[in-house]
Parts: sequence; structure tokens; C-alpha cells
Amino acid sequence: MLALTALVSLSFSGTFSPAEQYERWAHFNWALDTIEGDALNQAAIATGSCWMLNKPFDSFYYWRRPAATATVLAALGSAGTPDTALGSPSNFTLTAGTKLASPCNGTGGGEVAAQNFTVAALAAATQNWYHALCAPRTDPSWAAHGYDPAYQPQQMALTASLLCLATCDVSNKTLPEASVGAVLSSPTIAVGAVCDAFQWGEGSPNHFATATSRDDLAQRTAPILQTPCGCGGLASGASGASFDARKLLMGLACMLLLLCIAFAAWQQTRSNAARSDKLLPRSAGAHEATSIQRQLEVDSSSGRAAPLVGAASNC
Repeated sequence: MLALTALVSLSFSGTFSPAEQYERWAHFNWALDTIEGDALNQAAIATGSCWMLNKPFDSFYYWRRPAATATVLAALGSAGTPDTALGSPSNFTLTAGTKLASPCNGTGGGEVAAQNFTVAALAAATQNWYHALCAPRTDPSWAAHGYDPAYQPQQMALTASLLCLATCDVSNKTLPEASVGAVLSSPTIAVGAVCDAFQWGEGSPNHFATATSRDDLAQRTAPILQTPCGCGGLASGASGASFDARKLLMGLACMLLLLCIAFAAWQQTRSNAARSDKLLPRSAGAHEATSIQRQLEVDSSSGRAAPLVGAASNC
């Protein structure tokens, strides 16, 4: 994740071109009528629409604020209809950028919801994003509606970032600005990491969809918490540490206690050894060294040459 983050600046400015903005905003504009009453997809479209402006903001801002989400969706809707977007793409893109600038500033927005979506909605969305990123063309899951993957850069960027947003959310983690900036700016690397972590296979069409709780979904998405998502610490307002975090803290506390006990025992052993050295008589080697020293002193005072001792006497 550090290598991925190093590829981009914190602001990830200039990530999306006008053509990429048009493709996403036109699609989201078309989708507005299909997401009525769907809180999660409304928040996802609002978040994705604002990411397209190339300006940093708290990624959970619209995820947690239904009122702020509504203002973004209203602005996007006022930029034109799907027909005008198709008939006048340049006008639509310029108008959408202007209309979204104010509601996408990430301020105000009313009451904050700690957990705004049902488990079923989170599981379904996570599954859909994973499917769009990683399912191969030959997979039977495409049969109903045709092969429609997230393969264009802006599609990969937003889809992977939303998958990371849900991943950090169910684990009660933050999604730091630098982390989401890295995913948005390097979508090929991010998607590769997701598909490596969850290699598509026989059980993949239901890998996330069958999750029954937030904890269950958190365990299933855990392999991408750090790479590529780079989820941060506990999110503000989270109800304490998660079960896994509590176990980690308890383990660290026990380890620290054991280290303290071991250090105290080592100090006691050193102290006992020092007292024993003071009580024991000096060895024969010590007496011999003292005798040699005394002889040297006598020879020196009498003017005689001192005898050679030790290894030098063998030369």
C-alpha cells in the first residue's frame, strides 16, 4: 500500500479527464430514477460523482449523511436529462461540473449516521463491485445482462474505491485521503490487488452476497483492508474496538507484562550474583597474581631486573 500511495499526491488532482467525467456523470444521471429509496446506491453515486471533480474530501462524508447525498443527487439531476447528456455531451459535462461544485465541497450536510445501510445492502453492493472488477467474460454470471465489466480507467477507479469504502466501513475503519487517492489514481494496480486477493472461482458469484452480519462481511473483505484499500484506524463514532482489536490489545498487554516480569527476574539474578562474588574467597589465580605483583615491587626497589612471566617467558 505504501508503494501505491507514493505514486500520487494527497490531493490526487487532475486524475479524471473531461471525457472520463462525462462517462461517469452521464451514467449516474441515467441511474437516478433507478435508485429511488436505495440509500446505499444513492450514497455511492453521490460519493463517486464528487470524486470525479478531482478534489479531496472525507470519503465517508456522503456515505454517512443522507441529506448531503440528496443535495449532490439533486445537482446531478439538474445538469440535464439522459437525452440531453447524450445529445450535448460537452454542455452536459460542463454544466454537471458547475452544478456539483458546491454540494461536493464536503461541508455541512446535516445529521451523521453511524451505520446507514443494512447488511443485505452492503453485501449485495460489495458483491456487485467485486463482480464488475474481477469476473471474466466467460463466467455464466454475465449471461442475464451481457458482459458489462468495469474496465475503463474511471470505472475501475470508482468501483475499486467504493469497494474499499465498504470494506473499511464494515471493519469500523477510516479510509484516509492518501489511501483513496492512491486507488483513484492507480486503478489498474488497485484492481489487480483486489482480484489477486479474491481470485474468481466457482464460489465467487456469492463470495460476499451471502454475508449475514457486518462482522461476517468484515472477515470476508479483510484480505484487502491494507492492500489496496489502506484502511486507517477506528472510525469516529465506532462503538469501541472490534472483537479482533480487543484481542490484539489484550495480547499486547500480556506480552508487556511478561517482559516486565522477565526483566525483574534478570535484575534479581544479577543482584544475587554480585552479592555472591563479594562473599566468595579469591581464587588461586588471584593469589598468584598478587604474589607476582609483590615480587615485581621488591625487585624494582632493589634494582634487580624483573623476571619474565606468562607467554613472554617462552620466547
